[in-house]
Amino acid sequence: MPLRSLAQITATLADHDARHEDEASILLRTLRGASAGGLVLPTDRAGPGRTAAALFDDEGQARLAIVAALSDVGLDLPVIRTVLHGLGRLVHRPRTPGVSHAVHGLLEAVEAARRGEVGWRLVAEVVRSHEGRSVRAWIEAPDTPAVSSKAAEMLADYDAARGKRVVVTLIIPLSDRLAPLFSHTTDD
Repeated sequence: MPLRSLAQITATLADHDARHEDEASILLRTLRGASAGGLVLPTDRAGPGRTAAALFDDEGQARLAIVAALSDVGLDLPVIRTVLHGLGRLVHRPRTPGVSHAVHGLLEAVEAARRGEVGWRLVAEVVRSHEGRSVRAWIEAPDTPAVSSKAAEMLADYDAARGKRVVVTLIIPLSDRLAPLFSHTTDD
């Protein structure tokens, strides 16, 4: 899988989103800040020295695409950091009725984008409680069954009993966000 620089990733995302030149430069600054701030670390450098271009592998590119999407909706860097941290966890994806197995959701979503699959989603919820704000995030595969209204009601009751309340739920179509980065790559 090819390593790409921030400039290449930005150009791909900006072209896909039909961003104007000034919007593309803002996106580049945002992604550069995410990298410099340790949100997404480069895999390698284009040459020796600190000023050489940072290069990112598939997972880094996918994380940068998520940073771009989350910053577009106005989330600040601490919230974005929490969402990205949550993506390192495993996600349960049903394979057969009543049986789940754990997979690394982000890497599976990248492979799905490479195959042209659609329907992958990043879900992030901002939760308020007497302890402050927290964020929970996960990746859903296209074959993830929708939560029944009864199960959703039970979860809401559980959170409410602990003084928690979901104030925002974001659903980002990962298939669309990852497609420009991975849909045209081949394994040579």
